[in-house]
Amino acid sequence: MRKGLLLPASALLWCLTVVVYVIVSYSTRLWAVTWLIFSFAVVLQMLLDYMFSPPKFRILHIQAIIWTLSVFIYLLISVITFKWYRTWVIFPITACISLAVNTYLIWGRRS
Repeated sequence: MRKGLLLPASALLWCLTVVVYVIVSYSTRLWAVTWLIFSFAVVLQMLLDYMFSPPKFRILHIQAIIWTLSVFIYLLISVITFKWYRTWVIFPITACISLAVNTYLIWGRRS
């Protein structure tokens, strides 16, 4: 039953994403930044996929969410600050976070 809700939830997410994008973009005229709404929606879609996935696949979903969220944060900070030459440091930080989360999830279940 829960699995049957994924498709309607995804459809609702993407319809709302387009509506929010159009409203925010036309009201702010910040077209160079508002496209990031779609990359944030990808993170939300991944969270939906996580919630509806079998428990044995959730570790993979968590890793995908971490990396996709880091790309979103990188793009957001870079577009706002124009410090592309500095914001790349987000990715080594993400690697450490990903490793720590993975270690916790794998080793935490064994104890």
